[in-house]
Amino acid sequence: MEKQVELGARVWAENETVGIVEKIVVDPEHHEPGYLVVKQGRIPPRQRHIVVPVSLVSEVLPGAVTLATTPAALASFPEYEIT
Repeated sequence: MEKQVELGARVWAENETVGIVEKIVVDPEHHEPGYLVVKQGRIPPRQRHIVVPVSLVSEVLPGAVTLATTPAALASFPEYEIT
């Protein structure tokens, strides 16, 4: 990732808003961002927090992140679990 992703940034895929960046998970070995935790939905029980590899980030703008995937594909991404 060349530009820094902001917490709270809107996440886009194929010109559709798919969520908001809630957390940035740092790879402890390389000390670089490895994953984004993206919050989808506004109200439980429809709210999900998914884990998205930063390798899918295609563009970073102020307040926005674009992913190189489809909204439908994000449905199969793993959910973030607090441990």
